Amino acid sequence: MTTVSAPARFTARRALLVGAALLTLCAALAVLALGLGAVPTPARDVLAALTGGGDALIRQLVLDLRAPRIGVALLCGAMFAASGTI
Repeated sequence: MTTVSAPARFTARRALLVGAALLTLCAALAVLALGLGAVPTPARDVLAALTGGGDALIRQLVLDLRAPRIGVALLCGAMFAASGTI
């Protein structure tokens, strides 16, 4: 009998690199999503609002409305991914 092993090209390093790239992409898309909406907000203003600076209206818009929605969307996506692996 012969045994089947995992492909030689799949390594822990490659999995780590792919995971890091996907996490970076997710963070970049989250910042982009914070700027999209009825009131378009530049990425510079979004980052200023996240760090506590910037205009009060933009800070409230980003922190009180958009960030919780994106957080819930990320958590729901993670739950769907976890349920798909079971």
